[in-house]
Amino acid sequence: MENLQDKIEYAVGLTREEYVRSQQVAMGILRGRRVQWQRVFSIVLLVMCVLTVGAEYRLTGSIPVDVAVLVTLMIIAELWVMLDSPRQLRKNHETAYDATLFSGHNFSGALEVTETGLIKRTEDETTRLDFAHCVAYIETADQLLFCVANGKSIVIPARCLTVEDAEVTKQLAKAAIPAKKQYLLAEIEPKLETRVPIGPLTREDGVMLSLSVEYTESELKSQLTDTAIRGFFAKFSSKMLTAVFFTVLFYFMTNTMPLPMFLSALLVLFLADIFFVRLRANRAITSSDGDVCRLTLSVTDRTLTVTGKGEKARRIRVPWERITRAVERPTEVEFYVEEARLVTIPKRCIPDMDEFRKAVDEKMKP
Repeated sequence: MENLQDKIEYAVGLTREEYVRSQQVAMGILRGRRVQWQRVFSIVLLVMCVLTVGAEYRLTGSIPVDVAVLVTLMIIAELWVMLDSPRQLRKNHETAYDATLFSGHNFSGALEVTETGLIKRTEDETTRLDFAHCVAYIETADQLLFCVANGKSIVIPARCLTVEDAEVTKQLAKAAIPAKKQYLLAEIEPKLETRVPIGPLTREDGVMLSLSVEYTESELKSQLTDTAIRGFFAKFSSKMLTAVFFTVLFYFMTNTMPLPMFLSALLVLFLADIFFVRLRANRAITSSDGDVCRLTLSVTDRTLTVTGKGEKARRIRVPWERITRAVERPTEVEFYVEEARLVTIPKRCIPDMDEFRKAVDEKMKP
């Protein structure tokens, strides 16, 4: 084992799956004891309805059809949410990883271990984590997790560790972090025999071509509407549960037949999502003087970069290996990350379609 006074520095990285795994473990520990009041409320509401049905049956010897339908809807909604929750949580973690990566952050870099904390250096930033500020130190067979309340947590996968580096990191962490904040779920199993050399933290990223893109207001609203529709069905289980809540409320207030009310509530939620998306689009177009309709797309060596216009513009840099499809349609070109549409480029904004197609095809090669 190396002397603890020596500088300990090794290469680290974090894949999408490793990030999802770390979030699942951390949430299971840090949020496992928190009461999910929405779930409690919905379960209590379901129990009350079941008790009401039981009381009605004891008094009359039968169950009204509308009450039976209402309880059935609630049971279906509860089961759907319960079964769909793991998928939704995983999707949220994947989206968070992608958003961080696409904002330009690089998860790969160099990690320095000191007696007081960790220093992680990447291409775009340096993150300092003090052991004294950790709310949890979690050790699993495949990861070391250092969680902080305010700031960026650090995850060290086992595939980035040698036995010596793992022992040094663990010793320093356990010596500085209170025992009550240590969660040792399993002994970590380092995967490296020798350290992987730390590569350059900065790399050149040459621009192959650049396009100025300007959408019409109708094109922008159409794209946002399509995103809202996809989002509604992606979260259909939670929308269904919300519709059931409204159905129960109106049933006891007005004695309205539950099935038409349930379908009406779903329709209202669907139309509300579209309405508010288009309303926000109108406000954004007006407040930005149309800048929200303009962007610059750059094809670089490593990424497809989309840069907005205006003071609050964002830049999205998507590595080519994350782009799953580039689809050419009669009037536009679409880029996808998995099943989500990343950006749509009208063909009228592409001066030389052959050059653009060649540059994209070169980067999209498997």
